[in-house]
Amino acid sequence: GGQVAYHTDTAQLALVLMGSEEHNQKVLEQLSEVVQEPVLFNEIPIHIEARMGYVALNKIKKDPHVYLQRAEAALALAQERDQDVTVFSPEIVSQK
Repeated sequence: GGQVAYHTDTAQLALVLMGSEEHNQKVLEQLSEVVQEPVLFNEIPIHIEARMGYVALNKIKKDPHVYLQRAEAALALAQERDQDVTVFSPEIVSQK
């Protein structure tokens, strides 16, 4: 599968993963591990707190911005719950 990255905000990056569900799950797990590693800045280890929200697409039935909004809703919930990764579900929107 391939990956495409889009810069969506000053502190956000959107990834489009075009692999099987199993492959994409492995990529998300690897990303979770990588972002927890410290980044060296002038030999000082800096820990960056990162959260991920994602939406699974089987078929594209809506405008692309709808899926981005869903991923952002999942991201907001991940931040709220202090979780590394949160998948979008319709219940997220109904809770708001």
